[in-house]
Amino acid sequence: LTKHERGRCHVCSQCGMEFPTYAHLKRHQTSHQGPHTFQCTECNKSFAYRSQLQNHLLKHQSPRPYTCSQCGLEFVQLHHLRQHSLTHKVPTPDIFPVTFYYCY
Repeated sequence: LTKHERGRCHVCSQCGMEFPTYAHLKRHQTSHQGPHTFQCTECNKSFAYRSQLQNHLLKHQSPRPYTCSQCGLEFVQLHHLRQHSLTHKVPTPDIFPVTFYYCY
């Protein structure tokens, strides 16, 4: 699949990460700039935005409240468990094999 087919057509020139929108790319690019104002007290990693630090702090949370019933992997956020559980699904043939991605 090409970048456009995957829906990720904005590429970071510094690390090659791909993003679906220009706004996501611009926000990501701040990770390559410094100094970062918001620092984790657990591991000293720093972030440009408070929201990034708050999201990162969840990784240090214990116990992790969401556990995969199939493999026992634990997650802090429910949507991460739901995304992970897709890895256990058996692929089924698509009725409509074409997938459309939008790049804006």
